[in-house]
Amino acid sequence: MSIRKFLLEAKLSKDVVTELLRDRPSKSLARSIRRLPIIPNGKYIGNMPAAHCETNTKKYKRLTGADVYEGYLIWRDPDGELMIVSHTFNVANGKVHEVTKLDIPKWSDSTYIGENKS
Repeated sequence: MSIRKFLLEAKLSKDVVTELLRDRPSKSLARSIRRLPIIPNGKYIGNMPAAHCETNTKKYKRLTGADVYEGYLIWRDPDGELMIVSHTFNVANGKVHEVTKLDIPKWSDSTYIGENKS
């Protein structure tokens, strides 16, 4: 099952939160991932360095008008473990436009949750 389908069906249930927080206990993270909406994947551009994620999103906003969102990127690593990192990304027409080059197994199976900060 893809991570997207898993999260959408689970709607970030207690089980999903428990799995995400297993090795990273945090009440604020648990509140955030329950509160933040899932943003559908739209377009993976991936042509900007990961070391400058926030700068990348601001540049893309200037070029295209896409909103800047702050939140989390969630995916499964090759061993099947659910991973989560804080992340800044762009959203246009209700879908993620990822300009940062990511080192994850399969972008299309990743999930974004976040809120508009533009």
